[in-house]
Amino acid sequence: MLDESDPLTTRTARQRIGGRWALSWQTYIITAVLGLFALLAGEAQATTGSLDVMSWLAVGLAGVAGIGVTLLILNATIFRNRRVNPLPIWVVVLADGFIGLVFSLVVELGALVLDLPTSIGLGERCVLNVLYAMWWGPTLSYFMDLREQWIQERAALITESVHIELAALQQGELFDRLQQELDAEVELELTPARERMDAIRQLLDSDAHSSDPQEKVDWQEAADLIRGTAENSVRPLSRELWQSSARSYPTIKWWSVPKNIMNYQPFRPLAFAVIDILGTFSPLMHTFGPYRGLALLFGGLAWTILLMLVANALMHRFPRHHALIFVVTLIALQSTVFLREYFRELWVPGSSPLTWILTQIIAGLLVVFATSGFGAWWGSRVELQASLREEIRADQVQALAMSQRLASVARETSQQLHGSVQTRLISCAMVIERANTTGDTDSLNAALNEAIAILEQPRNEASTARSLNDEVMRKVDLWEGLCEVHLLIDPAATSVDTESCVVIGRVVEEGLSNAIRHGKATALSIDIDRIDSSNVRVCVIDNGRGPQGGNLGIGSAYLGQTSGNRWSLTPTDTGSRLEVLLTA
Repeated sequence: MLDESDPLTTRTARQRIGGRWALSWQTYIITAVLGLFALLAGEAQATTGSLDVMSWLAVGLAGVAGIGVTLLILNATIFRNRRVNPLPIWVVVLADGFIGLVFSLVVELGALVLDLPTSIGLGERCVLNVLYAMWWGPTLSYFMDLREQWIQERAALITESVHIELAALQQGELFDRLQQELDAEVELELTPARERMDAIRQLLDSDAHSSDPQEKVDWQEAADLIRGTAENSVRPLSRELWQSSARSYPTIKWWSVPKNIMNYQPFRPLAFAVIDILGTFSPLMHTFGPYRGLALLFGGLAWTILLMLVANALMHRFPRHHALIFVVTLIALQSTVFLREYFRELWVPGSSPLTWILTQIIAGLLVVFATSGFGAWWGSRVELQASLREEIRADQVQALAMSQRLASVARETSQQLHGSVQTRLISCAMVIERANTTGDTDSLNAALNEAIAILEQPRNEASTARSLNDEVMRKVDLWEGLCEVHLLIDPAATSVDTESCVVIGRVVEEGLSNAIRHGKATALSIDIDRIDSSNVRVCVIDNGRGPQGGNLGIGSAYLGQTSGNRWSLTPTDTGSRLEVLLTA
């Protein structure tokens, strides 16, 4: 579980507001959508007809494009290194204010070009949008940062629960049963290939007693069969198992935010009132005059605030019915739109068409969820974790634990098939091809028997390494005679535990296989050295063709998983260099 010393939970306001999320593309998209609704809802002339709606929408999109260009410039200059060095809050506030100014100027210019009547003057528009942006931008950045914290805390709580469940499951026969099921699947897939190789061996046994040239073993055909088994049977099976293991905890979807708000958060009448006043005060004054405009504004607000306060009291009194009360109140709040619509039409006929009603309803819903949603992130961590724990049901934890264990077993089997079985089969095929050229009968027979033994017991690889030297040499010996290998192991690295030995051996195996099979390398060097007390580096340098590109496969996925994506494959003047950093 995350604790108070965790760097994510102890972040300062500057890190939250001026860091990763400041002027990010995610906040840009959210702001753009809300900005368009705010423009349509705030302009009295924007909803008088479909043509007006489309015209103002075009103006709004131009304003959004202006914001996008400004963001690109700022992200390439002032905000370029914000992830590493968060900017001061005042810089972010000023930048957001400048963005609000850009939006205002572009919108005003667009309205002028299209000759659209507007009830908001240039000065008023600039002041309002600058103030909105200076509040909204930093607040949204703070919200996004806290959302990231919420996701990690939720993952930590789930992990804690799953580990407890796994400890209980390990006392039973579940793991053995899962492994038996996977072994049966592997056996079923590889049986046809093994039968074909048995036929070749029988033909080989009778070869010494037959003079018929038609009964001679076609060794190239045998090599092709072994290679085809590796590529067409083992490889797809290992990929299928790996993909089945790629299961993670359920992610937090954006569309789950409204649900969580309705389940746990109250209404925020003060924040709602401030936004409503800033957004509608000027248009109402221009259209209806001071007395009627104020009556419309504060009459609707009074009813809205009353409903919210009553709903908050009921949700506090009856927490089990929180969501129901929230939804009913949300529906009741829309009555203010129709109340205002009645008086607007009474005082200025034609001022409240259907498009105005729709934009007001949508804008009202967005403001409610935005204000209530932000409140969720300002609460104490105790309340936050309490609500998260309530979401983590026992049956979900058990299902996740089962899934995680199955994924672990499947991933282990996949890696053995991909690394040991596939690599060893292809090695046998290459030995047969080479021995067939040189006429080395003993090597031909030995390679064929080795391939058959691999298919008979595909998971017979020793899972316990005696030492790092033995484990690595076991991988190197597979390619004996096919490639010249120079091995150098730092004595300081030999003290790693058994599990780390197996991982390092598989990394070496992947490097060898790729260099020889894909890079056509004839010589390579393997260096394993300890770079500090907790990290070991594996470096494989070959004289092959270098990286060939293409889609990343299971080997790349394994390297990324075991190293935490701390690996690289780069071309050199004479071949390629694979470097993997492992915790060991």
